Amino acid sequence: TVACSYSLDGNTIKLNVGDHQPDLPLVLDPEITFSTFVGSTGDNFGTTASNGPDGSLVGGTVAFAPGYPTTPDAIQATMGVFSDGVSHMALTVFSPDGSALLYSTYLGGSHADIPHSLAYNSDWGRIALFGTTGSSNFPVTAGAYQSNLASGPPSDITIYGVDPQPNGVDCILATFDAVDFTLEAATYFGGSGIDGVNSASGLRANFGDFYRGQIDIGPEGTLWIATTTTSTDLNLPGSPAHAGAFDALIAGFDADLNTLICGRTFGGTGSDAAYCLEVAPDNSFGTLNNLDVIVGGGTLSNDLPLPIGGIQPTNAGYVEGWITRMTASPDDITVQFGTYHGLADYDQVYFVQRDASGRPYAYGQARTGMPILGDVYANPGSGQYITCFIEDLSDIAWQTTLGTGSGNIDISPTAFLVSECEQVYISGWGGQTNANSGTPDVAGSTTFGLPLTDSPFQASTDGSDFYLAVLSPNATDLVYATYFGGPFANEHVDGGSSRFDPNGTVYQSVCAGCGGMNDFPSTDNAWSPNNPSPNCNMGVFKFELGKLNANIDIDGPDQFCQGDSVQFDNFTSGPAAFTWDFGDATFSNEPEPLHLYGLNGTFEVEVIAQDTTGCLAADTAYVTVTIAPNADPQIIPVGPLCSGEDATLQGSGNGDLSWSPANGLNDPNIDNPTVNPTTTTTYTLTDVTLCGAASADITVEVVEMATSASSNTQICLGDVTPLAITSPSPNA
Repeated sequence: TVACSYSLDGNTIKLNVGDHQPDLPLVLDPEITFSTFVGSTGDNFGTTASNGPDGSLVGGTVAFAPGYPTTPDAIQATMGVFSDGVSHMALTVFSPDGSALLYSTYLGGSHADIPHSLAYNSDWGRIALFGTTGSSNFPVTAGAYQSNLASGPPSDITIYGVDPQPNGVDCILATFDAVDFTLEAATYFGGSGIDGVNSASGLRANFGDFYRGQIDIGPEGTLWIATTTTSTDLNLPGSPAHAGAFDALIAGFDADLNTLICGRTFGGTGSDAAYCLEVAPDNSFGTLNNLDVIVGGGTLSNDLPLPIGGIQPTNAGYVEGWITRMTASPDDITVQFGTYHGLADYDQVYFVQRDASGRPYAYGQARTGMPILGDVYANPGSGQYITCFIEDLSDIAWQTTLGTGSGNIDISPTAFLVSECEQVYISGWGGQTNANSGTPDVAGSTTFGLPLTDSPFQASTDGSDFYLAVLSPNATDLVYATYFGGPFANEHVDGGSSRFDPNGTVYQSVCAGCGGMNDFPSTDNAWSPNNPSPNCNMGVFKFELGKLNANIDIDGPDQFCQGDSVQFDNFTSGPAAFTWDFGDATFSNEPEPLHLYGLNGTFEVEVIAQDTTGCLAADTAYVTVTIAPNADPQIIPVGPLCSGEDATLQGSGNGDLSWSPANGLNDPNIDNPTVNPTTTTTYTLTDVTLCGAASADITVEVVEMATSASSNTQICLGDVTPLAITSPSPNA
């Protein structure tokens, strides 16, 4: 493993890493895939995001000025009407690494258009959008279920000042092809009242709660929404009569948005809202002719039409959460199971999910907290809760709260997932934007003091950031928790919802950089590391939380000697199977293998950890092993030297070499010194490695040459005399 920490250099994420092998990849767990601004020169507020095809991110925002980046194939490359307060929808698809825009467009008409929720289903191959509009010229498609804006009471959209909607507000639904992003289908959905905008006093607690509501994709690409309405003329066969000023609204459409499959209002005599729903994607109407839909929200009603048998049949007081299981069939949606959920103070359900066994879950807010039930990790008295119900909502399997423990609402929920293996993932934001612009119910909102795990991606907060957390199955442990945000700007969301993909990666939309600031963290190669607008820009981030954390080390010194066995330690979290590659063309599947290297050198060891439950993405970790050689000095022989003659001593070894004695050597600390001894000398070569020392000797013989001449130096002309040379050594 490599020690690392997170810091900001301006608005760029920097990872400060400790000692590591520079030619090996660094694997960070969990890890940020990318984070970027959208790069609009005009003011815009991020509201919603979802995973898209091949790991892309689809982001939705509300634009208030020209300058939003669009691609050549945009449905609407420009917006013709930009006046004070006019809000226009914009959608952008970011590449999987956040370095490019795959598609980007405006989408709307001459009045306000707000995206609330996005969804993607790979089997169906389309991206789905839910939002609201006051435009009578929104680009609906031929054959749409409702081709015109239904005339309603004049309304105000207040996402950016006051934006009057003289003809009222309707829901809009749209789908886009996931390959070329063409608009496949789009329809209005509304009546003579206010549809899709949660204006109910007391229910819109968090900043932006006007624009809650969610879309989900069911079997065969059917589209399902949960929202709110005051309309009494929506033509919903089988639906009970509208009961209060605002009722929850649940509806399902065919994949082409030509037909309303079924729909109903749900509420009592007070105000009611539906914020979320979850459809069983592998279910179909089939022979039983029904579809199981979980829906949740908030209410001021004391008389919700709940079936007998729910764990909490009555409203405990004030704003109360609720959750139901409904059965949807053509022309009918029936409440099978349901319950209020809360205490006497403010409580609401913002997201619902179900696990593999069909148990419903709720993620919501509860001022003063909720009871802790079961053997769970908990921060008692915290304002955010997660509840796991039994299937018929007649009891609670477990329940916990997560937060500061102050009794206040800390964060506004933005995304929720219960994985196939029952890990629980949450995302949310908190801070000054909520405390100052929400209702008194959330006036204590802050990210200071939220619980973190060891080595979070971001350990510090300015009090106005995002918070990401993962709980183990049955919430027995807090597996991971981190902050995400800049050190100055108040990151938030303007009402919409974002998504986790099934593998636990969050795709989050952010209203970032407000005030023209640039401190929203951006990754290397981000499409737009800076905020070029004078105020806010949609920021998006993709953060991979749902993966194994492969973590290995070596039990021993930094380097081993030839012949030593290397013991590998494995600290991987979660149930996993392992494949080790020792870097010497040998492999192992043992969790903690003992390995003997046959050669010295540096080896790059890789382990791949694969989740045996099939729930988490595989992870890879690396470690470097150095096998130091033993000392092994070698000398090439040198023949005898005449006095005054020199030669080169040629030595080799596996470590640091030195010669002794130094007499007669030009440098005793080099491998191949020049030698010129005056007498026969024995030299020692010493080889020193981390694994010890060894030496070898060589004797350099010096031969003294003795000469003498005969005293007879004369001969007669023509005579011959022999000349001879004699040496004291026969080899000289």
